[in-house]
Amino acid sequence: MPETINGIGTWYYGKKNKHVREDTCEHCGNYAELTSYDTRNFVVFLYIPLIPLGRFRVVDQCGSCTKHYAVPLAEWNEQKQDAVGEAARALERDPWNSESAMELVRSCCGYHDRESLARHEARIDQALSNDASGMAFLGSAYEYFREPEKAEGAFRKSLMLKDDPGVRHSLGALLIDQHRPTEAKEFVWHLLTPSDGNDFTVLYFLIEAYQAKGMHGQAGEVLDAMSHSVPGLENEQDFSKVSQTRREARRRHETNRFSPQERQAARVRQLADGMGQRRGGRRPHRCRRVLPLPENATRRRVPRQRTRSGLQRTYRR
Repeated sequence: MPETINGIGTWYYGKKNKHVREDTCEHCGNYAELTSYDTRNFVVFLYIPLIPLGRFRVVDQCGSCTKHYAVPLAEWNEQKQDAVGEAARALERDPWNSESAMELVRSCCGYHDRESLARHEARIDQALSNDASGMAFLGSAYEYFREPEKAEGAFRKSLMLKDDPGVRHSLGALLIDQHRPTEAKEFVWHLLTPSDGNDFTVLYFLIEAYQAKGMHGQAGEVLDAMSHSVPGLENEQDFSKVSQTRREARRRHETNRFSPQERQAARVRQLADGMGQRRGGRRPHRCRRVLPLPENATRRRVPRQRTRSGLQRTYRR
C-alpha cells in the first residue's frame, strides 16, 4: 500500500477499468463502496509523480479505511485470461452444461470482466434456461455489474422455473433500488409470514421508497401489516424510528400538497376577501378604480396615488 510523508513517497496515479460495488470491507468491517481499478504506482516528490514503479490492479479499495489488495497488472491479466478462457472452452464443448456456464459467470465476476460476460451471454442463457438456481446466480452477476434490467429479467426467469423466497427477496430489493415500490411489494410481502429468520430490513426500505414517492398511505399499510404480523414490533427502535419519519413526512406532504399556482390563487382569494372587510373603522378601499372616458377626452398619464392601506387607485379623466 503506497504512502507519503509530507508529499514524498509512493502513490497511485490513474484509474482505468473501474469497478465499484457495495459490500462489507474485510479490513475494517464497515459496509462501504469497494473500488477496483487499473493504476500505476509512482515515486512522488511533493505529490508530483516522478519515477514509475509499475502497473497494478487495485482490488476492493475500501471507501472508509482505503485498505485494499494490489496485484501486478500483467499477472492479473494473465490469470484472468486463463480462468475465463478455460471456462469458455468448457462451455463450448458442452453448450447445455449449467455447471460450466456458472463457472464462466463466476470467473467473469471474480476478475471484473464484464466484456467477456457480454460476449458469452447467449451461450450462458442457453445453458441456464432450465436451471432456476443458475438463472438466479446469473441475475446476481448482472446486479454485481450494475445492469438492473438484465438482472430483473434473470430473476423473473428463475421465478418462472421455481418459486424461491430468496429469489423473490433479491428481485424485490432490486425493484426498490429502482424506486418501483408498487411492483416490489408482491415479492417481499412473504416476509410478513411468522418466521424466526425473517429480516424486515427490505420492508423498511420499501416503506422509505413509498415515502420518497409521496405514497404515504401505502407506507402506512406496510407498517400496519408489520405490527399485526409480529407482536411487540412496535417497541423496537427501528420500527419506532420509521413510524416517526412517516408521520413527519406525511405532515410535510399535507402542508405542501397544493401546487405553487394553487397556493398563489389561495393568497389572492384571501387578499380579495380581506378587502371587503372594515379595517380599523375605516372604509375599505378598492384595489383599482377605472372611470370611463368621454368621447372627446384625451388620454394622459396620471400618477398613481398610494393610500394608507398600501393599495393603489388609478383615475382616468
